[in-house]
Amino acid sequence: MPADSFASSLETSPAEVQPAVLQEINLAALRNGSDLELQKLSQVAFNDGFFYLDLKHPETQVLLEQVECTFRLAKLMFGHDTVVKHLFDIDKISSLKTNGYKPKGRHVVNKEGARDGHESWTLPRNGILNLGEDPFPHIPVVAEGRNALRVLLELLDDVAQTIFRSLSNILSLAPEHRLEAFHRTDKPSTSMLRLIKYEANARGAPHTPIIPHTDLGSLTFLFSPTPGLQVLPATASAASPREEDWMHITPKPGYAVVNFGDCLSMMTNGAFKSAVHRVGPLPGAGMPERYSIGYFVRPNDDTVLQPLASPLISSSGHCMENVTCAEWIVKKYKILRADDRTRQDDDQVIIGGWKAFA
Repeated sequence: MPADSFASSLETSPAEVQPAVLQEINLAALRNGSDLELQKLSQVAFNDGFFYLDLKHPETQVLLEQVECTFRLAKLMFGHDTVVKHLFDIDKISSLKTNGYKPKGRHVVNKEGARDGHESWTLPRNGILNLGEDPFPHIPVVAEGRNALRVLLELLDDVAQTIFRSLSNILSLAPEHRLEAFHRTDKPSTSMLRLIKYEANARGAPHTPIIPHTDLGSLTFLFSPTPGLQVLPATASAASPREEDWMHITPKPGYAVVNFGDCLSMMTNGAFKSAVHRVGPLPGAGMPERYSIGYFVRPNDDTVLQPLASPLISSSGHCMENVTCAEWIVKKYKILRADDRTRQDDDQVIIGGWKAFA
């Protein structure tokens, strides 16, 4: 697949819809050292930033079962009374936004000040796996489902480690610079599980999609049976995309959609791509009620986000000094909340322009 080949055509899609064509990487084969899967992962990392991860192998069936359990848990959590949900307001109980409830309309989604159309529950990896000493206030249904959540996160952590090992091999990294060393599973981090519910809108009704953005961590694993995820190809302008530029990612049963985030891009000086994406309705269609599960894998808190030593990573043009993962998260969330819109290039930060901090 060429670097700009997100675009393609599917006979079953409306003319206005441009389906995204993503690489399909087989997890079982990648774990077994397949050269083909490693080549596909390399192509994704350096060009696209998004791929389908095939989880249909018998060894990963339990992971898919835990995903289904988590969807059921999500519906229970969102079904709570508004008063109860606001007792766990994420902006009040979690300075790094890793635990709690976010109501619809808290994020700014455009320069006119429009607000988002989704609510979310965020659950911290540290809390679920008993890492660190941060408090973990949560509603009772989370306690009841905590064992299933623990199994899910441990399985996804294992998958992430497979990907990090493969990427480290691609980059020929020295042992002390390998990506696994910055994503240790026995150390606290701001990695988190996010459950999202998008409100339904009828066809023709105004709908404010989630703000176009890049993810601020390293890897994101996304599960949703409902269309709505859209990605911007590298050939389009991230600063001012046209509606026709957006490519629609089709949900595939038995697969996760995986994307690279800002931290991997920063640690490779932009060599690995953190693709801009958003959620919204298909052209000419209403926005269905949509649930999604995202697991956001981030480096350990004290990781300094600077280019690693690799023959495939340029050492020129790097501008950021001594920025840790935790500091990057605080900065980007302030901009998403519109609490810190003082720089002309803040929009660039939202869409992955971390070099704006030069």
